[in-house]
Amino acid sequence: MMCAFKIHRSSRVYHEDNYTDLAAYARFAREDQAREAGKPLTP
Repeated sequence: MMCAFKIHRSSRVYHEDNYTDLAAYARFAREDQAREAGKPLTP
């Protein structure tokens, strides 16, 4: 949900933190999904 919010916000107005936050939220989602799937993450 937060990824969608940041994408929507960035389409309306430019804020550098939109992209920083979006990357962090996507990383959190990736880590959670990998953990639930039992797969190790590689950087």
